[in-house]
Amino acid sequence: MTFVNGRGNSLPISIELVMEIFSRLPAKSIARCRCVSKLWNAVLRRPDFTELYLTRSSPRPQLLFIFRDKEYAFVFFSTQHPQNPVNNSSFAVAASRFTPSLRLYDFVGASNGFVLLRGVKTTANHKVLLLSLLFNPSTGQSLLLPEGKPEVKPKCNMLGLNMVKFMGYDPVKKQFKVLFITMSGANGDYERYDAFQVLTLGIGKPSWRIVECCLPHVPRPGGICIDGVFYYIGNVDRSSVQCFVVCFDFTSDKLSFLNLIGPMQDATTLINYSGKLGSLMSKYFYGRDTSFDLWVLQDLEKKEWSKHVFVLHPPVWQHVVKGLRCFGVVGTTEFVFVPTFLCNPFYVFYYNVEKKTVVRVGVRGMQEFNGYPVDDFSNHVENVELIRAF
Repeated sequence: MTFVNGRGNSLPISIELVMEIFSRLPAKSIARCRCVSKLWNAVLRRPDFTELYLTRSSPRPQLLFIFRDKEYAFVFFSTQHPQNPVNNSSFAVAASRFTPSLRLYDFVGASNGFVLLRGVKTTANHKVLLLSLLFNPSTGQSLLLPEGKPEVKPKCNMLGLNMVKFMGYDPVKKQFKVLFITMSGANGDYERYDAFQVLTLGIGKPSWRIVECCLPHVPRPGGICIDGVFYYIGNVDRSSVQCFVVCFDFTSDKLSFLNLIGPMQDATTLINYSGKLGSLMSKYFYGRDTSFDLWVLQDLEKKEWSKHVFVLHPPVWQHVVKGLRCFGVVGTTEFVFVPTFLCNPFYVFYYNVEKKTVVRVGVRGMQEFNGYPVDDFSNHVENVELIRAF
């Protein structure tokens, strides 16, 4: 097949080879290439190219740091994890600032290169609306999501305190979905969330669908999507310490539950451990910690877990900054730890469980947010898919 470049010259290159070449470029270069010609734009919008680019990006996950400034704009800093990091080395991050028309106040989550944000918007008659925004840091595009079904809207309007949203990706149908949970009833003096809806993106005009839940519960913030299943922690009600893992399958739109028995009750920090659900005993770590436990879900259907104990060998670990949060896992050997607040200098710590070493790597480029809390995502990938309007 003949391919035409920006100067109008014919190149005897197949579309497959052209896509292979383009798939090795950074996402921002893809955006510029779309403006070269109609043919280039058509090739770079093809679903098979988007899939190829995502496939190439997935083995190279990025660090994604997220901050909200005083003007309610979000700033995203991203960089790839260093390969074979060396102690006291450093790297710079690339920034992209996103200033929407509504006041954003919360980072909901990230999946397959997209992030979900929550915000408020005041109408002409001074009514406050709670809205959600889908954003792609790689392309700079955003999309305002529709509200949920009127019959299951929350009873009160307290800045989203009685509603929870999660986002995930269905790898089978290749669709983004949003799970919307609202409190539509009460159990004694304690609220429980028992109205569940799901929204599928990119299939024409969207509509919310009711999802059946046999066990009303109170979702905790956060969660993680792994291979099309979104996992989050739920409590029986607001007063109960009893918790369990809620599993929402974005392919079948069905909910299931995993009990946390015995010593697993405190393992409530969910991470992606080599493509499997992992649950840490604690999200926060300090220089005095000598080990941490990780439970790994080996079989979802059989509900089988395995326990792993990782020893933090002194004196290396004792010199690490206090108040670290587990950021995630790179591969199966390196746990990533990040301070809970941005400080100067700012370091990311890589703990290699095989070598039993801790490597400190400095991050440059985020000084303007010193003192801010750090929202983070360790398995961010570049996704060049364009958000299609509804």
